Amino acid sequence: LSQSLINQGYQRTLQKLIFGKHLNAAQTLFGGQLLSWIDEASAMFAIEYMGTRRVLTKKISEVIFVNPGLSGDLIQFWCKAVRDGKTSMTLELIIETMNVESKQQREICTCQIVYVAVDELGKPTRWKN
Repeated sequence: LSQSLINQGYQRTLQKLIFGKHLNAAQTLFGGQLLSWIDEASAMFAIEYMGTRRVLTKKISEVIFVNPGLSGDLIQFWCKAVRDGKTSMTLELIIETMNVESKQQREICTCQIVYVAVDELGKPTRWKN
């Protein structure tokens, strides 16, 4: 999956190791933890892409979990800009895990996120696009 994502213009923005404190009662990755990482990974991409640290998450699209994250997996967050606005940008995320021993990769979920550049007062402002 990774090489295919690179070929499609995605950039890996974050990689984490899933372990005990990230698991739910079913011993798979807790959805709330994943959402937090999604926001972190995409914010790093948006900050660099938009050229400002003053960005706010405007919207996260529907997140459908297609495979579980398991303890010991590496989880990777891949981002690509798909739309530029005057004050905002939309990016697409693909999240996958990799079993370290078998090297098997699985897609966990995909979503789109909209970020807005803001000024010192928190009002939308043009970014360098």
